Amino acid sequence: MASLRKTLLQVFRVIESAPYLVRRTPPASRPCAYSNATCRAFISLAPDDEPEINDARAQILDGRKVANEWQADIAREVEELRRTKGIIPGLAVVLVGDRADSLLYVKRKQEACTSVGFNFFLSHLSSTVTQDEIQREVKTYSSNACIHGVLIQVPLPAHICEAELLESIDPSKDVDGFHPLNVAKLVMRGHTPDFVPCTPRGCAELLTRSGISVKGLHAVVLGNSNIVGLPFSMLLRDLGAASVMVVHNINRLEEGADDHHISSKTREADVVVAAVGKPHFVRKEWIKPGAIVFDVGINPMLVPASGEELPQHEASGQTLPWVFPYLSRTNQY
Repeated sequence: MASLRKTLLQVFRVIESAPYLVRRTPPASRPCAYSNATCRAFISLAPDDEPEINDARAQILDGRKVANEWQADIAREVEELRRTKGIIPGLAVVLVGDRADSLLYVKRKQEACTSVGFNFFLSHLSSTVTQDEIQREVKTYSSNACIHGVLIQVPLPAHICEAELLESIDPSKDVDGFHPLNVAKLVMRGHTPDFVPCTPRGCAELLTRSGISVKGLHAVVLGNSNIVGLPFSMLLRDLGAASVMVVHNINRLEEGADDHHISSKTREADVVVAAVGKPHFVRKEWIKPGAIVFDVGINPMLVPASGEELPQHEASGQTLPWVFPYLSRTNQY
């Protein structure tokens, strides 16, 4: 049973992380602002996103290829589970309301489950649902032996207490990794959470599969959200970073304000993670040559001439060896 449980946990980690490794590729003909940089390598999540580099062609990391290989491995494990144990993993999603982005994210989850042979269960509830009603739905899924992962699609309506719902999920089925017990295990040494939030989990997997080590490096994480900043700082620690600083007073930095309290930290960092939800927040003068930079977030930016939405990292021009840009949301995100 221990081996089976390990396989199921790994399966859900992949399902949750893979969407963050794959983004629709904007047109390949557009110029990349990194052409002004002296880069040794440029890592993109889309194979067509090839920059022009002055000194040499950058090394492109094909995130789509990594995700496809990862999911293919999982599909084989799922088939082995079905053949040898008669078990088909099941993911249950609770969706409240009709937000366009949430509907799309749930659709992507369903497609990912189908692609690897999962059973997929969806409870689509009205935005007027009560706390008790949604709580009962979550508890029913958590107690169902045919369901091995439960996910609550956020954001939720204002009248719903998200914290109470998260605590009602069985921690061993908490595929988002937001249950307090899983968060505590991530923070504490000597403990392994059942699940880690999917965005930082995908970032860590991308580092590992790219053969890039952060051991002994100094990292600065901009942003302290439960979704990215805090869990990724813990993963960087576990990957061997010598120090990890979380800069969390981002919101007080307004246009024209003194940025020294942030830039003084990033200029000394070997690894910079930008997870602040603000486009063009990190400036090229904030980054030292040779740093590893993660652009974690979806910030659509319109180009006035064409009306095209481009990812924020294209306007920076840093001197970087490795850049992990999460591409912007497009019409077909």
